[in-house]
Amino acid sequence: MTIYASNSSRACAEKCLRKRWWAYEYKGRGIQRRREGRQEFPLLTGTGVHRSIESMLSPEHPYTDPYDNFDCQGDERTEYLVGEQKALMCGIVNAWYLTGYSEFSHTYEVLGVEREETVELGGLVWMSRPDILVRRKSDGSLFIINLKTTKRADDRWTAQWPIDQQTLSEVVAVEHRLNQDREEAALIKLSGVIILGLVKGEQLEYPKGSGKWYHNNPLIWAWHNESGKAHPRGEWTARYEWADDEGNHRLGKGWVKREVWIHYEGGVAAWVAHLAQVDPVILHNHILQLPPIMRDERQVQAWKRAVTSQELAIRIRRGALENAHPGGIDALFPMSTSAGNCLWPGKCDFFQICHENADPEDEQLYMPRVLNHPGEII
Repeated sequence: MTIYASNSSRACAEKCLRKRWWAYEYKGRGIQRRREGRQEFPLLTGTGVHRSIESMLSPEHPYTDPYDNFDCQGDERTEYLVGEQKALMCGIVNAWYLTGYSEFSHTYEVLGVEREETVELGGLVWMSRPDILVRRKSDGSLFIINLKTTKRADDRWTAQWPIDQQTLSEVVAVEHRLNQDREEAALIKLSGVIILGLVKGEQLEYPKGSGKWYHNNPLIWAWHNESGKAHPRGEWTARYEWADDEGNHRLGKGWVKREVWIHYEGGVAAWVAHLAQVDPVILHNHILQLPPIMRDERQVQAWKRAVTSQELAIRIRRGALENAHPGGIDALFPMSTSAGNCLWPGKCDFFQICHENADPEDEQLYMPRVLNHPGEII
């Protein structure tokens, strides 16, 4: 039987084999946690940002709002938070448009958006779907643009990509398609993967002790002067504290943090355009484009050997477990629990099964995994 694998299934195995069992191998398909209400926000908002940027770059991919069919079930707080998420998408996309779109369009020609790619690796079919494939107009060099929404783009986040398998595996798959009918001397090589970081901001409680959490992002939240007195910062400002030639400053009494999408005239788009004029650094802080990442042939071959061996081992283990191996799931798909692995950076979707004896067949908790690649359907 042909084995199908992808970045997501492989990353799952590298984190925890027990998680891989439940997410991808259980009953030959895997299960996933049912997400309702606010639990869906990270996925929906990330999807919305991707779709917005991709629709700007390719008319073949018209934008569809991922929140169109979201059911708030009449809950006022949820409706408010959906509004915040839509504002967040608008803020990030407009920030990228004002800081990066013009240069991007001048520099690159878009060749493909979310095209399904497959490559056969010795009995293993690797599936991937790169966000955007582009050609640099100046010299014809090819790059993959990988869009990544993130809470923060710190040094740790930046450092991971040159060694992440996605910046290697997507290149392998694309080059395979481009070179299928080419002679050895005319093979096409990509020039790298460009990570485009789109910062959402972390959630904070405001006011303290209120129990109300919001995305701490100045693209959608700003300070409004409600003192009735004129101020050098004007009526609205994105910064509570700032420094200039005269020293460090902070806003005084009478300033209140307000929702831009509700209170600022013209909404988020107008606010981001205003920031582009008066404080463009804020926009650039939320859009981070890394230099092209390219992996050498030694890394490619090492990855191929590792992934084919490991995925074959997982298939064999799955078969053994399905045939009642005496060691059971603990021997074949052990849990990885050290260093808070089940809890960080977020609680594992299968925590209740592994640690609280939840039933994987509980339809209130779990559902069959949504298949993301055509190969999985086969």
